[in-house]
Amino acid sequence: MVKVLFFRATVGIETAGSILKVCKGIEDLTLRIPCHLIGKNPLLGPLDALPRLHALSVDLASIFNNRVIYLPNIDVLHRITHLHISNTWASWQGGSQTIGVEKLEQVTHLSIHFSTMRTEVSILRDVLGRDNLEVMVLWRRAFMIEERVQEWLRSHELVDRRIVILNSADFFTTVQSGGFWKDVESLVEWRRRTNAKPFETPDDS
Repeated sequence: MVKVLFFRATVGIETAGSILKVCKGIEDLTLRIPCHLIGKNPLLGPLDALPRLHALSVDLASIFNNRVIYLPNIDVLHRITHLHISNTWASWQGGSQTIGVEKLEQVTHLSIHFSTMRTEVSILRDVLGRDNLEVMVLWRRAFMIEERVQEWLRSHELVDRRIVILNSADFFTTVQSGGFWKDVESLVEWRRRTNAKPFETPDDS
């Protein structure tokens, strides 16, 4: 039974939908397929029909094929506990509202790109305010010094052992090596077990 599946942009959106229809046991899915079709996205039905899916790494263009992007409108996202969004603007606020990632209250593991210039503080604060959140991974741009990111977080009172800051330049090697979520979970657990400070890693000891 197939449990893990990775769709690159070279796979057609309708082909991906057909594959999902016969792979009902998928638990961990990566979608990097932009949908340029007009009308209903053919992936949405097959996604909703995956009963075991709990981990999703997604380019939002795989799900939304219009300019109205609001995550709570997509049923399957309310079942995802481990969510990585690859779009760099996912933590920004556009217009009068965010894309609603902070409204997905069942998400226990969130991985999102971060910018000291554009990230909306309220998104991070709302997500961190949930007791069920276990890990928040913030991917900084390669040119951003981690200490500056930490300073920015502290200045906005976002100091939490559950925050893990990673370099986006290392994204593919980190994620594709397998065990990504377990690795960041282990770091957060180490901080709790050793009473380490937020942002501290074993390499700092």
